[in-house]
Amino acid sequence: MSRRDLVRVCLQNLLRHKARTFLTVMGVVLGCCSVIIMISIGIGMKKSQEQALSMMGDLTVISVYKTGRSRRAAKITAKTMEEIRAIPGVQAATPKLSADQLAFNIYAGPGRRYRCVYLAAVGLEAEAAKEMGYHLTEGQWKTSGQNHVLVGQNFEYLFEDTKRPEGRNMREPGEEPFSPYFDSRRTKLTLEAESGRNDGKKLTWELTADGRLKEDFAKGMETSMGILFRLEDLQRIMDEQQRASGKIPDRRKGWDNAVVKADDIRHVASIEKQIRKMGLSTSSMESIRKPMEQDARQKQMMLGCLGAISLFVAAFIAKRTFSMFTLQSKTRGELTALVDEMLGNQKVVQAFGQEKKSLEQFDEINERLRKCVEVDINNADSSMTRKYRNCIAHLTVVRELKE
Repeated sequence: MSRRDLVRVCLQNLLRHKARTFLTVMGVVLGCCSVIIMISIGIGMKKSQEQALSMMGDLTVISVYKTGRSRRAAKITAKTMEEIRAIPGVQAATPKLSADQLAFNIYAGPGRRYRCVYLAAVGLEAEAAKEMGYHLTEGQWKTSGQNHVLVGQNFEYLFEDTKRPEGRNMREPGEEPFSPYFDSRRTKLTLEAESGRNDGKKLTWELTADGRLKEDFAKGMETSMGILFRLEDLQRIMDEQQRASGKIPDRRKGWDNAVVKADDIRHVASIEKQIRKMGLSTSSMESIRKPMEQDARQKQMMLGCLGAISLFVAAFIAKRTFSMFTLQSKTRGELTALVDEMLGNQKVVQAFGQEKKSLEQFDEINERLRKCVEVDINNADSSMTRKYRNCIAHLTVVRELKE
């Protein structure tokens, strides 16, 4: 038999049972779709969760805080930072010094014409800041010299023109056709602070803006309308201001905050655990990511159970369908043999008066064949319905995840 004959015979057999063929094809298609959807949901849920969380902040960054101000409370000192850097999985770690509570002002322009109305000043170790994901739109941060800073993307819009009337002395980002009053990288910046003794004396420091930070509110306001110091420079400025006010700086108290960068998201939980053992408190996106990951696993388990049930039901129906199909073929052969015998020997049947008995025998075999065909169609229909139901269930889960 040639291949052409084989194809022709196969098509004839398929067309002979059109309903069964259609239902079987639909069951296979929907079954394959169900499996693909289950796999896609598992991968898609994880990706979508990580993307959503990454928009809220870096998933590998951990913020570290002191737990109290008592003498026995754990402190963030230079020794503490060395211990944190020694934890496996830590890529970088730096104290984070903030000067938001101090009365600092910045002036710029000839005759100190432009004055900063609000200052978000943060100090980080220069090398660690690069690892933390602070990106520059222009310039480069110099690690030598004193008081070299990076300004936020919209830093100049914090300044007001002291020679203009109130209400018309500031410019907003994106305001056309106006641009900032000056370019901080080409203009002298002067940091000024009160001495703290009510004697009218002021302390001043000259600042040099080496570059401009890319705006990223997940990092902090310093990337938009603030200024980023090297840790040692901001610490020295704050110590000088404290001495001028009559206070003695105490470095033994350490810092209030620190920032830790993990080399992989899988190490965040273990790093936080080690830091908490030191008596410090931590916060990261892990507290949000973990419940979301557990919820995704529950949904994956639910889909896995549906898949297992589907396979069990499919095996049961396939086994039952095969046995009924075998019985159907046997019964059809029995009926065909009876018809051939009765028609081929019609005169003999009539001679012996076997017409009624032959008809009864035909009806009995035909009834058995009808039941076999009915069960076969119902099994095929159940298989298709089951797979269609599974597909609908998977699509419902996808819809819930998107919402």
